[in-house]
Amino acid sequence: MKVWASICLGLVSVSFCNADSGQPTETGILGVEDGGLWQQHLQRMEQLDQKVESLSQRLAAEEAENSVRYLPQRPRVASSSLMRPGWNASVDYLNWNVRRRGLDYAITTEDSTRAVGAGDVHNVQFGSESGFRAGLHYTTATGWEVGFRYTYLDIDAASSAAAPALGNMWATRSHPNENEEARTASAFANLDYDVFDLELRRWFLINRVAAIQFLGGLRWASIDQDLRIDYDGDDFANGQVINAGRMDGFGVRLGAMGLWQLSHGLSLFARGAGTLAYGKFENHLLETNQSGVDAIVDVTDRYEQALPAIEAAVGLSWRSDHIELACGYELTSWFDVSDRSMFVDSAHEGAYSPNSTNLLLDGMFARMAFLF
Repeated sequence: MKVWASICLGLVSVSFCNADSGQPTETGILGVEDGGLWQQHLQRMEQLDQKVESLSQRLAAEEAENSVRYLPQRPRVASSSLMRPGWNASVDYLNWNVRRRGLDYAITTEDSTRAVGAGDVHNVQFGSESGFRAGLHYTTATGWEVGFRYTYLDIDAASSAAAPALGNMWATRSHPNENEEARTASAFANLDYDVFDLELRRWFLINRVAAIQFLGGLRWASIDQDLRIDYDGDDFANGQVINAGRMDGFGVRLGAMGLWQLSHGLSLFARGAGTLAYGKFENHLLETNQSGVDAIVDVTDRYEQALPAIEAAVGLSWRSDHIELACGYELTSWFDVSDRSMFVDSAHEGAYSPNSTNLLLDGMFARMAFLF
């Protein structure tokens, strides 16, 4: 607007000048005085044209600058970093807690009731253990990422109990037709966790600070769980109960991860996924007494069923062109993957009562990834 106002004022000033001087006559054009006045008008017109040209250039430069300034900016979540073609390898340190039910082995009581009362149920409690997760992925030129990931955890737990001096201890895992009470009990549990994932992932940029990654793939899991209980005293003479479970599962895993960039390469992230697999189970129950000479129970239960699982994680990450560091908290729950097999009726010796329980893994993780 300032430019066009200057142009109009210049034209008005020229018009007034022409009105004051009048139209030059033929004599004035040829004359010295009139010719000098007209020459001054021409010079003013040339100066005005130069000003108009200069202002037009300035206006064009300002418009170009404004158009660049208000163009949509490139996201701060750099696509060159998230979707850069090439290999990336990662290693996670896991510090997980293992939580499950169905690991009871004895009840100690004070004989204050006619049956079972004023006592405690003794269970084997898993604590925390270290594991690892390793992955290798390749990002294509179109932004798709395909790769493989392996998760491993192996943990042991132990517990023991003794009958009170004026009470007794009931064996909760023995066959009730044979042996019921013991003076001492020792239990040992083990979990061997192996999970393999074949993944296909891709990032989608939402705005300058946020991105989301969708993932899908195939999962194969092998989860072995063993419980061994040693009973002695009263009805038992070096008796032993072993409940060993094996599970192999294969299915589909789908999920997503959100990334929110803060500054200096730091980002907050959250991810979740679900698995639906076909599970093949084999549970073996063995009970002996007299140091293994007297075999009481020796049965194997094989079955197949759906195996669902869910997982979630939150954390903080730092990313550069070639290195990514991350840490956070995660949990994974497998449904009906653990088995508590037992016989429950002394009158009907073959009354078999299996019971499936869930397995929860949760804890901290730390990741280091290398981007090639």
